[in-house]
Amino acid sequence: MNPEVPSDLETQLQLLTKLKPTTSLKWGGSITFLQRYISQAFKRLSKGPKELVDPEQEFIQLDIEDYLKYKCKEILPNERYMCEICKKVFKGEDFVLKHIKNKHQDVVNETYEKESTKDWLERNIQ
Repeated sequence: MNPEVPSDLETQLQLLTKLKPTTSLKWGGSITFLQRYISQAFKRLSKGPKELVDPEQEFIQLDIEDYLKYKCKEILPNERYMCEICKKVFKGEDFVLKHIKNKHQDVVNETYEKESTKDWLERNIQ
């Protein structure tokens, strides 16, 4: 028995798993959809509540991610990507983003200048 799931819900889930995937419900939905929906809901519940994030920090993080994607150039569609900073070629966009974070953090910090962005946020969002 799963400790994160109340026993009555777990019983209902077990009943659903015994039904045939082609069975339809009164409201017209398929059992397969309902099983996937419930299992995803249980996964979200088992992770616990979402961590609260400061909107200012979230904005800064999203801005940095956009900058990293801007410095990643697609050479061959869905095959080859290049770091715009050092011109190194990679097989995937994720690899380029990780490379820039690890190898070019100084360039990101210089270009981004976190303090000036924080100052801008304080002046304009109040």
